[in-house]
Amino acid sequence: MKKGISIGIIALFIISAVTPLAVGYDVKIGNEESTVFGTIETTISAPTEGLMDHVWSMKCHDVQHTGRSPYSAADNPGVEKWRFRTAFRIEEGIVIDKNGTLYVGDANLYAVYPNGTLKWLFKLDGYCTSIPAIASDGTIYIGTFYGKFYAVNPNGTQKWKFTPPGSGNSITSSPAIGGDDTVYFGLMGPGDNGRVYALNPDKSVKWYYDTGWWTCSSPAIAEDGTIYIGSSDRYLYALNPNGTLRWRYKTGDLIHAPPSVGDDGTVYIESFDGYLYALNSNGTLKWKFKSNGAGKEAAAIAEDGTVYHCSEKLFALSPDDGSVVWSYDFEGGRAVCSPAIDSEGIIYVSKGRIFYAFNPDGSLRWEYGVPFPNSGMGGLSTSPCIGSDGTIYIGSAVDEEHGPGLVDCVGYIHAFGSGNEKKANMTRPREKCLYLFNKVLGETPRGNTVVIGDLDVKATVTQPEKVEEVLFRLKYRCGTVPGKEWVEYVDREPPFDFEWCLNASEPIFIPYTLNIWFDLEARAYYKGGFEYHDTRGGCVWSEEITIIYIHPF
Repeated sequence: MKKGISIGIIALFIISAVTPLAVGYDVKIGNEESTVFGTIETTISAPTEGLMDHVWSMKCHDVQHTGRSPYSAADNPGVEKWRFRTAFRIEEGIVIDKNGTLYVGDANLYAVYPNGTLKWLFKLDGYCTSIPAIASDGTIYIGTFYGKFYAVNPNGTQKWKFTPPGSGNSITSSPAIGGDDTVYFGLMGPGDNGRVYALNPDKSVKWYYDTGWWTCSSPAIAEDGTIYIGSSDRYLYALNPNGTLRWRYKTGDLIHAPPSVGDDGTVYIESFDGYLYALNSNGTLKWKFKSNGAGKEAAAIAEDGTVYHCSEKLFALSPDDGSVVWSYDFEGGRAVCSPAIDSEGIIYVSKGRIFYAFNPDGSLRWEYGVPFPNSGMGGLSTSPCIGSDGTIYIGSAVDEEHGPGLVDCVGYIHAFGSGNEKKANMTRPREKCLYLFNKVLGETPRGNTVVIGDLDVKATVTQPEKVEEVLFRLKYRCGTVPGKEWVEYVDREPPFDFEWCLNASEPIFIPYTLNIWFDLEARAYYKGGFEYHDTRGGCVWSEEITIIYIHPF
């Protein structure tokens, strides 16, 4: 069921994975096709004081999608201190309210405390394919792929649910909240059309505007109240606060990415044609940059106007003409995320299973390879966000084995920073050592970990007073026993250990098979989690130890 949901989402969005193949990149400056309509003077400002009170209130931090945080993460060492497991994949990002509570969706909306434990869970009618937004009063807005748009109270109860009329109304657009608390989002529908909704805080429809095809993009709001949003009909739309069209600009292909707006009013939008466009506030082309990006995420905008954009490389672009200030090559594949920028100008991005931090001059500050034991496909799947204490949060989506021949499509919230980590460390056996009937004889010549006969296995955990249980798992790699892929043992009291032995009555029995290769793991489950599809908060696997086991008889 879980895997089916994930495959269904992927199939419905297969069009968004097809991008033109191109080599190299170039910049073009000048006017191209744009349609300008009459403008209307506005008095609505984009942000409100209430919204700015939240730490990271919506997609890409703010209504302009700058990705720019007022908080510093310069002291963040790039170490994972905890992770929180969700029931399904996390396909979209995380937001943070003024109290530090994190909100993220899969088929549920989760509220998670800053220490990695669950505050509450709200079940959604359908899979979440958008990032929540937090209003000034703490209301959380979120849409689902099944066409439901929710307003959830800060205590986890439903405030209201809006169902757009018509058929095929999937919501992949992340909401933005205007200065008068109007909520804006896009719609895949009705039918083959696209629609932009403006809802009042009481659920009533303020207005809607129809585009020529599905509106998967997420709206951004300029300081003058103009709403910018892309559509699959290839146009970027500029809408007045009353829902009338100000202008539209045609790119070379679909637009699913969210726009971002600079302090000078320049609008940046990525299209499936492989270009990042910079448009003036009147709808004319300022420049365009050929980056061969995935066409899915927003560019981030630094305090000095530098534009950061992810593709096969992380590009730092001049806001004046789109020229490359510096770039970093990810060496294989695209980074599909919107960068986050802290108050020191440090840039944070992810690609695959690696999390990066870059200094403003383009030098690499640190990188962290995120371990995903028991997982095949998947990795870090969202754009990062920055907490008020400098903790950086990012989501993941992985296929995780949870039993012989069984796979769950699950997600994690990962917290990076200093502080008390939540993790388990294998202390016995030690890597590269030879053990003979529970005695260590020294290191092996080839660096393998070899066990002959019985062995006491031990693990240590951080914050042991908060640990609910430690799970030990031995996974067979070769010499597999028919009908088994692994064996497990759970210890609920410190010291956390078990005896690996030849006696069938003992906790883990090793069958009479010579030269079995194992992967040995330990996992700590911390209190304060929740029981839902065997999901608990703040649990992290230790690094795997591969063992050659030699049966002595």
